[in-house]
Amino acid sequence: MELQNLRLFVMCAKHLSFSRVAELAYMSQPSVSKCISALEAEIGGELFVRSSRKMQMTSLGEGLLPYAESLLAKEDELRGFLHQRRTGQDIRPLVVGVSTLLAASPPEALLQPLVNAVESFQQLQEETKVKIRFLEEDKLRELLAAGRVDLAVTAINNNHFAEQLSQGYDYMRLDETENFLLYSPSLGEFSSCEQLLPHLDCLLSVSDQMAMSVTYEFLRKTKAPLRVEPCDNWSEVVIKVKNGQGAAILGASTAKVAIKCGLGYVPLTDMGISTSLIAVWKGRGDDKIKEFAYVFRSWYSDATNFS
Repeated sequence: MELQNLRLFVMCAKHLSFSRVAELAYMSQPSVSKCISALEAEIGGELFVRSSRKMQMTSLGEGLLPYAESLLAKEDELRGFLHQRRTGQDIRPLVVGVSTLLAASPPEALLQPLVNAVESFQQLQEETKVKIRFLEEDKLRELLAAGRVDLAVTAINNNHFAEQLSQGYDYMRLDETENFLLYSPSLGEFSSCEQLLPHLDCLLSVSDQMAMSVTYEFLRKTKAPLRVEPCDNWSEVVIKVKNGQGAAILGASTAKVAIKCGLGYVPLTDMGISTSLIAVWKGRGDDKIKEFAYVFRSWYSDATNFS
């Protein structure tokens, strides 16, 4: 199986466009298509459904993707090892995994501090490159445990901190963030959660572990008989709340955006329901990992102040 074909397959899976992959790989579009067809012939099935309007992955393609990514990551590690043996210089990148549950954060809350941290770190450690990967939470933990992610950036419900953070890891709390209960302005104005609760019948939440953890912690503390309705993303949540279809608990960075959209809000400070962004790495990890965590925290500290 040609590794080049697997690399093109992974790129096609990301961009869902042969023409875009051809541009990025400095190849012609027919050449990219030919390589994918050769891979499909070798494994005995189609990887993509091609049409004039949109290209989609097949179930076979979705199943192959994690294996292809794993194999190519191992090849990169092998190349780094061989280079180090030949030259004495370690070119293995520092791999920073970011949980996809943070992907909906406003750019100024995560992306800008992350970009600035990478630039600053590489000025301090010129020989070390930084590779950023956005991963589903379960995959992030798996790769961190396997040593294929050096440092994981994720969010955690502070009420469940000890049970969510596995033993054998070091961590740095990057910031502690307040949560807010957001509601439609059509309901009126409220100064406390107790005043607002009788007007609600539903809590909306993105269906990831972190968001659900905070939502059910809120229900446990208030004993409010509200149903919970999962949504695909935070944009859907904000739109539904704006239209009076429920309320939602949002962290400070996302709440800023929701409030700019006209939503009313009540702080949950008195309830002690807060969350933290944390950087996690294996115990007794490389000093470079800790250094990157410190640099990232310095850039992140001003990004989550709620104002």
